[in-house]
Amino acid sequence: MEDDRDADPPPAVERPAAVREAGGDQLDILLDLHSIASADTTIPVMQVVEHLGIMYCEEPTRPLNRVVPDAR
Repeated sequence: MEDDRDADPPPAVERPAAVREAGGDQLDILLDLHSIASADTTIPVMQVVEHLGIMYCEEPTRPLNRVVPDAR
């Protein structure tokens, strides 16, 4: 089995990693995923960038598509 730890990082990691490198450890990093991912996608992505110390991830998953009855 090939060891991929030295492989190029995916784009989801490259930008936050570049921000962390440029801003240092004192910079608060916020990610906005714009609700484009499912929880099954978001969780592994956040685990991959966990070492970067992301402060907050906004709109990490798609909203639920439940229909709320009219309350009037």
